[in-house]
Amino acid sequence: MSSPWELADELGDRKKGDRVALDVVRDRSPRKLEATLAQREQPEMDAAEQMVRGFRGPMLALPKMAEFGQMLKTPEWQGRLEGLDECERVRKRLEAVEERLKALEQKLPGR
Repeated sequence: MSSPWELADELGDRKKGDRVALDVVRDRSPRKLEATLAQREQPEMDAAEQMVRGFRGPMLALPKMAEFGQMLKTPEWQGRLEGLDECERVRKRLEAVEERLKALEQKLPGR
């Protein structure tokens, strides 16, 4: 298997408690692992399977849509969302600093 979707297809018919053998590559070395399947603790949906039938996008575990809006209103998520604006400001500032550095490098002797 070469993708998470192939793995999901392979494990789709398995049940909680089933043991599976896995051949993986980690740090460029092949390894054999054995895992016991577990069930998710809370009802979640797999966005790749539930939102659009047949779409094979990223394997995301999202809360039910009714809970999603409430989750975004929590202080934790408000802080995360506000942080996105800060990331954009930092990115723009970094670009400006890089431009100034390039201009200064051009002024160095031997350039």
